[in-house]
Amino acid sequence: LLANVDRTEFKTADPNATMRERMAIHRAKPECAGCHTEMDPIGLGLENYDQLGRVREKYANGREIVLGGSLRGTDFKNSAELVAIIKEQDDYKRCITRNLVVYAIGRTVTTADECSFQQLGAETVKQDKTFVDFVVATVKSDLFQLNTFNE
Repeated sequence: LLANVDRTEFKTADPNATMRERMAIHRAKPECAGCHTEMDPIGLGLENYDQLGRVREKYANGREIVLGGSLRGTDFKNSAELVAIIKEQDDYKRCITRNLVVYAIGRTVTTADECSFQQLGAETVKQDKTFVDFVVATVKSDLFQLNTFNE
């Protein structure tokens, strides 16, 4: 969360408003729209999963969850279609790769790591690669093998 962003609309919004309705209000702010136009379709496309990953059709207040949206000009009707769109986007794969590498090595990727990270990223974004391939490649990478974990 950005420290200087006013989030009072969440506190003052109708308590029965859906996440989609709340995020539309937030996205209407020019200072928020840049990031949220890209992020919100992903979160809202997965809104039918609760915090534990269980499928749900309604919010706790009984309102129906509306899925679907548009990501980078491509429409989707459900989470499976959203995932299919994301799978085709190399920059999303690189972002996911960076975040998973940060988790795996327990620190941020530094300038000194960039070459190893780029090599790992180029390998893991290939179409035929799976999550298991990514984990194996990460563990075999210099980023992981030469990391000095805080002991």
